[in-house]
Amino acid sequence: MGVPKANRTVKRTIDLVHLFAASIWLGGFAVLFVLTLNNGAALGLVGLDTLAFINAFRSQFIVPCIPFLMATAILYGILTSWGFAKHGWLVAKWILSVVVIVGFALLPPSAATVGAMFVCVIALFALSVFKPGMKKAKAKSAR
Repeated sequence: MGVPKANRTVKRTIDLVHLFAASIWLGGFAVLFVLTLNNGAALGLVGLDTLAFINAFRSQFIVPCIPFLMATAILYGILTSWGFAKHGWLVAKWILSVVVIVGFALLPPSAATVGAMFVCVIALFALSVFKPGMKKAKAKSAR
């Protein structure tokens, strides 16, 4: 006997937490990208101030989202019919998420690095919205 699937209220609560954390993540990477492009000049930051601000922003806004995103993704996998790898776009989201998290932890916050991560986070949103291959999967299951 498997784990019972989430009811509508539970799923919507998971959706809310996941979307809130993902939105902060997307916005956070956008802010970091702008900061790294002009070394904080847009905010009047210079020299060491920019790096200190970037590190504080990373640790106070982006890093706290990671456990919420991973926890809600795991809950989706367990409590909904989506599963963890039922669709290719879900597997792509898991891979991209790991790439961003590991890159974020290990690579310096340069414009190129943050820009690449920002593009990956945008791709995560696009995968969530467009769900490539879903129509084919629905058509197959309807047969």
